[in-house]
Amino acid sequence: MSSDKHPHHHDVEEIDCLEAIDNLYAYLDGELTDDETLARFRKHLDHCKSCYSRSELEGVINERIKESGKGKTPDTLKDRICDFLDDL
Repeated sequence: MSSDKHPHHHDVEEIDCLEAIDNLYAYLDGELTDDETLARFRKHLDHCKSCYSRSELEGVINERIKESGKGKTPDTLKDRICDFLDDL
């Protein structure tokens, strides 16, 4: 990721890996909408190879999960879930 995509990148406060990971799933799900938090997250990914790699891996996994969820849920699974919930 290059800083030219984020014009005010150099003015952004630094975050650590823990905060980046805390924001990772919100980012992948498009729920990280606060401009400052988003800029801080992206700045961290720009220089942290470990967090960048993790975000790439989690992004691929997230896409695979979304794709696998597009099929029809088997009726037997629906019945098992309903039976389980009824027993609670």
